[in-house]
Amino acid sequence: MNNKNVLKLFSIVLAATIVFYGTSTIGVFAMQNSASLKSFSGQTYVGPFDMTKLKGKSAKARLASNFEDLQSNFSGQLIYQDKVAELPVEIIEYDVDSTLEQMVHGDENPIYAKVSEDGLHTIIRQQFPLISFSDEDVTAIALSVEKELENGIMPARIYISDSLNENFSSTDVSSSSIKVPEVSSTVTKVMDSLNGTKIQSFSTFSLLDYIKTDNFGYISDDDLTVIASLLYTTILKTNFIVDERNIGERLHEDVAIGYEAAINQELSIDFIFTNPNKTTFTMQTNESNNVLTVSLLGMPFIYSYEVNASPITYYNPRKVIQFSAFVATGSIEVLEEGISGQEVNIIKTVYEGTNEIQSIAVSEDYYGPVHIIELHSLKKDEATESDTDTGSSPNELEPGLGSEYTNDEQTNDATEIDKENSGTDENEDIQYDKGGNIIN
Repeated sequence: MNNKNVLKLFSIVLAATIVFYGTSTIGVFAMQNSASLKSFSGQTYVGPFDMTKLKGKSAKARLASNFEDLQSNFSGQLIYQDKVAELPVEIIEYDVDSTLEQMVHGDENPIYAKVSEDGLHTIIRQQFPLISFSDEDVTAIALSVEKELENGIMPARIYISDSLNENFSSTDVSSSSIKVPEVSSTVTKVMDSLNGTKIQSFSTFSLLDYIKTDNFGYISDDDLTVIASLLYTTILKTNFIVDERNIGERLHEDVAIGYEAAINQELSIDFIFTNPNKTTFTMQTNESNNVLTVSLLGMPFIYSYEVNASPITYYNPRKVIQFSAFVATGSIEVLEEGISGQEVNIIKTVYEGTNEIQSIAVSEDYYGPVHIIELHSLKKDEATESDTDTGSSPNELEPGLGSEYTNDEQTNDATEIDKENSGTDENEDIQYDKGGNIIN
């Protein structure tokens, strides 16, 4: 009886074992079959490289070949604000094994690369000597480089500022001021509104668009020209890009020549600039004793920018004489006193420390002269009549200058000419018809 119970128990255990083993085997087979189907069910990429249907040694050989091509054609840039430095491929190692281990079939997979922190520290110290980087900064930058290399797209652009934003406080990178006789209420309102305005990375700022975003009320083109000129003078001392800047026919009286940015709302003449940096800058404004100031706060630049104006070239106005019957004899009325023309060149010089990097011709501003206009009487005085008797003409009153006549004088001249042309020669024979009428 005991033997039967033992045999029965053994049979139950054996049957359970067979069922369990069979179920497990089927599960493993199903999983393998599913994985096999997954590897061929979709496109598999590592960075830009197609690895579909490749596995084992063939996948490793293909990936190793692709990584060799990457290294031979490598192009990378380290960018800190306004300076770009080349990233050497010698400090980068592409990891074939780690990339294959992490690869998921039927998906897009990253490339695994390792950056030498010692080599990176040396490159940063050489290329950006004015900035002090800690070991933690270098580690963070190395991680940024490895992350950027995951997609395999060249050139790789690594913005160092992405790893340093929390470690660097904002500084005053540029500041400019303009003194005006009187500050209008609308100028005060716009200046107060600009205070704290963020210029985001790679964003564009338009003054005309900005004043449309708030209810400033009426603001004249002259006031906007002062504000635009102040902004223009400030960003000239940075690497910001000027997209649109204009000057007027006459230089604004409160703006120095070479630094005007004229605004005309009716003609949509605007002032527009772009922040080309990966970091955000903040405008800070101030008004004190009729002096308007704009400062730009942000992460400091590598380069410094010095802006200078060339000596001003002046152009004297000419004198233009006009004649009128409404001017008393011997009198002269000045219709336009005249203004000298001006021309100036603006040069921006870029320095790294004390070393001059480049010199940039920014603009050549020219304001033409306003000519002097005098109104003279038509009737000549005795001195002029005496000159005329000796053969002088009215135009010789101002040698080398053109003269203009009024409509009255032109009419009189024409009448005299008509009279002369209509005269009859006394010696001409007169003929009559049969009725005694003169034949023309």
